[in-house]
Amino acid sequence: MTEKKLEQIVEDLFMIIPMLKRKLPKAERFAEKPALNPSHHQILFMLDDLGEQSISYAVKALGIAKTNITPLVDKLVSEGLVDRHPHPSDRRFINICLTPLGKEYIEQIKKQLSIDFKEKLVGLGEEDLDLLMSSLSNIKDILAKL
Repeated sequence: MTEKKLEQIVEDLFMIIPMLKRKLPKAERFAEKPALNPSHHQILFMLDDLGEQSISYAVKALGIAKTNITPLVDKLVSEGLVDRHPHPSDRRFINICLTPLGKEYIEQIKKQLSIDFKEKLVGLGEEDLDLLMSSLSNIKDILAKL
């Protein structure tokens, strides 16, 4: 692969990521709990996707500063959305997981996001929808190889 191709791919990725953030619906918009910010929602979605995780994994995976994670998790615990407990094999690590209320909260937001996504997509023609579906499938396949 030529250097020029790599540069173009990187440039396109830099353009697509902010476009996605602007165009896609935001979870906070549907939140019943207005005190939660995007970082809270990132943690909740990560736990929904991956299950129980260590706090240190959340710091790495989400790019949240170590100093910021504790107050974020504290807020989620106080809202009853997340539980915190020691790692089963190494008590130096703390794990976090969704509570049943947290799972219900995330499912509700996913449902609302799905409705909003569909409303945005319905304006596209059949050809564009097919192209988008194929492109997303290709992107998933390629990202899985990285």
